[in-house]
Amino acid sequence: MKIGIFGGSFNPPHMGHINAIQTVAKKMGLGKVHIVPAAQNPLKTPVEGPTAEQRLELTKLAFGQYGDTYFVDDQELKRGGLSYTVDTILNLRKTYEASDLYLIVGADKFEELSQWKDYQKILSEANLVITTRPGYDVPESLDEMPGYLKPLVADFDFNFIELTTGRNIQFITLRDIEISSSEVRKWLRSGRPVEKYLPLSVESYIKEHKLYRNLGDR
Repeated sequence: MKIGIFGGSFNPPHMGHINAIQTVAKKMGLGKVHIVPAAQNPLKTPVEGPTAEQRLELTKLAFGQYGDTYFVDDQELKRGGLSYTVDTILNLRKTYEASDLYLIVGADKFEELSQWKDYQKILSEANLVITTRPGYDVPESLDEMPGYLKPLVADFDFNFIELTTGRNIQFITLRDIEISSSEVRKWLRSGRPVEKYLPLSVESYIKEHKLYRNLGDR
């Protein structure tokens, strides 16, 4: 069974996250997806907002309505501190074969993967699925690939890269709303309507717990 891994701060989880997962799960035939909220992204400055427990609950609300395929995995929150994807993958490798694991990341993260802890280990212990936007130019030659990746490329064909590590990288184009968690937070604080971008259960929880309120309202 193919197992997806989808990490993030989910601060808050929004329809863009859900669309990305549903699209990848369908196109890749994933049997299960581990949705992994991070305790703290090492490459991001912490932002004010909900507690880790509240982000976990928001993530469960966002994905819980879509069935058993999506499993909200709290291992990074339990570990605490800085969250490193390699640690999460190695933990999952205790249960799954590397050939069955598919780490789902956006094209922007793919370009900066060399900044991640033990990125070479990631590329040997899991396959990668890169989500792109319409208009994104998938690398068509070795010269167009990120510098860190070039020594690891064994073969490539259109949107499929075979690595010397035995793993592979595939590109999937998303056709969805252009939205980010930072934009949603900004709109919530300014009172702009966000129902188009948030599941109802997530929006209700945010209102009930008065999350993302304007600093002047507290």
